[in-house]
Amino acid sequence: MHLVDLSHMLNPRTNKFVVPHTIILTAEMMKHLNTMCVQILILADNNIVDILPLSLFGSKHLECLEHLDLSGNRFGLSSLKYELPFFAPKLSNLRVFDFSYLALTYLDAVYMPATTNADQYHSRSHTKKKRKHDYCEGETSVNLTIPSKLEVLRITHVLGAPPFPQLTLNTITSLRYLDMSYYDIKCFPDIFLYNRDIRLEYLDISGIDCELYFKKKNLPYFPVLKELYMRDANFYRAIDKNINIFKNTPNLERLDLDSNYMYTLPSSFIMHLDHLIHLRLSENRLSHIPTAITDLPRLKTLNLKGNRIFTLYPEFTSWLDAQQVKLGYFSLQIRKNDFSCSCEYRKFVRWLNSTMVHLDNKTYYCRLSNGSLSNTNTVLMNYHVIFSNCDAFVWLRVGVILLVSFFMVLLPTIVIYNFRWRIIFFCYRKFRGIVESSLKLNYDYDVFISYGYDGYTWVLETLMEQLETKWGFRVCVEDKNFINGRSTFEQIGIAINRSRQIIFVVTSDFMSKPFAAYEIDRTKEARSSRSLQNIIVIALDINIEDIPQELQSLWSDVVVIEWPRHSNDVNLALDNLKTRLLLNF
Repeated sequence: MHLVDLSHMLNPRTNKFVVPHTIILTAEMMKHLNTMCVQILILADNNIVDILPLSLFGSKHLECLEHLDLSGNRFGLSSLKYELPFFAPKLSNLRVFDFSYLALTYLDAVYMPATTNADQYHSRSHTKKKRKHDYCEGETSVNLTIPSKLEVLRITHVLGAPPFPQLTLNTITSLRYLDMSYYDIKCFPDIFLYNRDIRLEYLDISGIDCELYFKKKNLPYFPVLKELYMRDANFYRAIDKNINIFKNTPNLERLDLDSNYMYTLPSSFIMHLDHLIHLRLSENRLSHIPTAITDLPRLKTLNLKGNRIFTLYPEFTSWLDAQQVKLGYFSLQIRKNDFSCSCEYRKFVRWLNSTMVHLDNKTYYCRLSNGSLSNTNTVLMNYHVIFSNCDAFVWLRVGVILLVSFFMVLLPTIVIYNFRWRIIFFCYRKFRGIVESSLKLNYDYDVFISYGYDGYTWVLETLMEQLETKWGFRVCVEDKNFINGRSTFEQIGIAINRSRQIIFVVTSDFMSKPFAAYEIDRTKEARSSRSLQNIIVIALDINIEDIPQELQSLWSDVVVIEWPRHSNDVNLALDNLKTRLLLNF
């Protein structure tokens, strides 16, 4: 017989009670079935509460059985734990075993010691008092024998599961599919393998708190695992403690992390999964898309539904479009997110309308800048109206930046221009002081002024005011700095020797001054000794050709400035004089 399907064979009682009829498998009930060579036997959803010895496994042709489905019943593990290990070797061709949707009794949920000494057994009353946190304590080790050709094992949604502190497996080389999701286990066993050649391709451990196993040091290495499902596994705890369990699954093609309360997914957790094609991160608390996703070269489907993502940034949308072109197909699910349709994220709205990526919806709810709720289709239809003020704000920002930049450049420029001479003079004096200090030169005055009688008033009222007050030079003149009672000749010689520069204010009566010739001679001596740096002649009320012959003998070392007779040209002459004094040429 290829298939015997006896599922859903419940018969309601004839009385008024709504409690369904329960079934206990006995040898008498199974006597005819046990004489048949059956490949597929389905006894699912029959409310079987117990399996007596030699009933289910009393068949004479157990080697024929390839598929056994006992899901949806509520018999205790004690019904099988004695018979199944004994008959497992006879189930030599069993490939599919479904042991799902069972509700085990409390006594079955508490393991018994492996030894057979009578003094080590516990009474039922003592067992009921066993505390929850003691489930993982003890020395019990369970040896599990798996049929040699078993490929599919489903033990999902089992309530009241017994704890196995240590689980020893003889061999699992044939096992390809293991679904133990929502297996109500209080502690995860230490797993010991005789044969480490694991060929598992599908593993579903959803509903089991990952904290029960991510600290285990002997977790198996799954070299060919392609599909891993970890829904409702509190995976955020592994992220908080930076424990990467994906390093044991390098060849994953599908990863499901739905409903794990994750705020982020570190790059180090998935960046090495180069074969990943399908990634599901739905129903978490992600506010942004993990950057490591863009490092997955083969990714074709991404589920981000039900998170708190407010936009897809241009860097990520560009990567999505590139994946669509490279792979020819990319599916993106982003419904039930908190998208924003503000000015800052308007590029995302336009991308939704232009992309070739396969989206899970044509329109998505989003929140506008004023706080009201709309959808991306409406926003796109009224794009220019909704975002009309965005460019104005941008241009306002650009204008403010330009204005601030203008003042930041203009103000220093104005300050430097207005105080350019002070700045130049300050730098010049600092540099000159360093040079003079190295040459051991010492000056008391910056300028010595020699003038005739007609130039007396102009020197004291105009030239001195400009040199001392406005330009900050230290000036020496006969009528101000010379001391009465001392030799004038001696004071003239000392003053010229202690001055860096000398200015001759030449008027028509300059040579009639008693000391004019002596001042010219001392200037020649100071110039020849190189203590005098600059000689300036200002022709105040005469022409250059009328300058006295005595001064013309210094013509090669003299700078001549013909002072203008019109006030319009005075500023130009002052600038010329200041330049000569500052730069010494």
